[in-house]
Amino acid sequence: MKIRLATLHANAAEDAKVLLAKAQKELNPIESIFSEVSPVVANHAGPGTIGLAYMAGM
Repeated sequence: MKIRLATLHANAAEDAKVLLAKAQKELNPIESIFSEVSPVVANHAGPGTIGLAYMAGM
């Protein structure tokens, strides 16, 4: 199955890179994105927030 991954973070780049590397190893995605969250999300979620999003089958 084709999987696309995105790792998002709020002032936690190193931790997000580790998470993305683990996910890439396990899922073998066809595309990976590494990005910061928007200021609004960062303000509500707080520094250190990490997110992993995926889309499968497309």
